[in-house]
Amino acid sequence: MKTIGIMNKGILALCMVLVCSCASAHRGHRPPHVPPRPAVTTIVVKPGPAKHVHNRSTQNERFQMALAYLKKHKQLTSNKYAKLTGLTKAMAEAELNAFASDKRKPIARIVKGRKSVYVLSRR
Repeated sequence: MKTIGIMNKGILALCMVLVCSCASAHRGHRPPHVPPRPAVTTIVVKPGPAKHVHNRSTQNERFQMALAYLKKHKQLTSNKYAKLTGLTKAMAEAELNAFASDKRKPIARIVKGRKSVYVLSRR
């Protein structure tokens, strides 16, 4: 009877050691030569006041600039139009799309892959 009690205690001790070592392995210990991970710091900066774009040319004047450019060159991109007019790239692309969608204006949009170019339409 005494040997069965000792065996039960031994089995219990062995099970506890195995369970504890398994749980300890899941904790993610680092070897002593590996430095700890740096803490992540997020810096929030308050945005400054919005800048107003002073564009002295009207939409009609910009349309005439685009036409003059297209008469000398084959095509016009929104980046080039933005540099010519001083608009942002998004505003330039939106304005060129508006010119191309207007049937009365002689500008057509051609999509080449992910890029759009604008040409004089053949009317």
